[in-house]
Amino acid sequence: MIDVAHVLRRDADDSEKGLSLIELIVAMMVFSIIIVLVGTLYVTSQKVVQSSSVTSKDAGVASNVMNELTNVLRYGTVLPDPSNAQNTVAAFVSATPSSLVLYTYADSTGGTDSTATPKPVMVGFFLGADGTVTEKRWKFGATTPTAATVTSVAPNSTIKLGGPIIAPTTASPLAGVCQDPNATDAPVAPAATAGPNDVPPLFTYCDSNSPIAFASGAIPSASLQDISSVSVNISMNTGSSTGSRGIVLAGTIDMLNLGGKSGGS
Repeated sequence: MIDVAHVLRRDADDSEKGLSLIELIVAMMVFSIIIVLVGTLYVTSQKVVQSSSVTSKDAGVASNVMNELTNVLRYGTVLPDPSNAQNTVAAFVSATPSSLVLYTYADSTGGTDSTATPKPVMVGFFLGADGTVTEKRWKFGATTPTAATVTSVAPNSTIKLGGPIIAPTTASPLAGVCQDPNATDAPVAPAATAGPNDVPPLFTYCDSNSPIAFASGAIPSASLQDISSVSVNISMNTGSSTGSRGIVLAGTIDMLNLGGKSGGS
């Protein structure tokens, strides 16, 4: 005859045993795997969001710099030569791979006097050691600002356009820069072009169909009057590894007042 009380006591003892050691280890392993997977997914998603945010910021800064350069360069102008009415003074005061200074009618009445006659201003763009592009403006007064003004006279306004922009590692332009596909004359190829790992100049200066060569780190004074367009290459590296280029914005700005081609970027 079955001892009902004994069976009930045995079932009660079995229910109080709980998990075995093996079952506990397996459960902990499964739980650990789930935690690792969830943690990895979270970290990855955070990196994607951060990278997207940095890329968006870099693109905004690059666009801001390019838009301001376009606005100023498009209205570049030569000046009458006060010593010879038959000649003109070149629009560019100085031109290097990472800076430029020119005369322009962009966004200004231009003068320090109270006359309503529009006057040009002298505007400079400079790539600093920290990668920030700074715009400086000098208004026309009793005398015309010159190259000496840049270092001897405080600008009337200074604006930091943004950065960091990677400093050029070579003075050689990108292949094909400055070439007009509609030109009938063959372009003069530069002595060397920037390689895939080089950071090309922030500014490359073009005549009608070819890049103008730098000499001692700048466009020679005699060649400043030949500039008719400027090729701009903005390489950003915010949040990227050293030497890498996360955002690259490039384009050629035609200066119609100086003989640039219409329809340029």
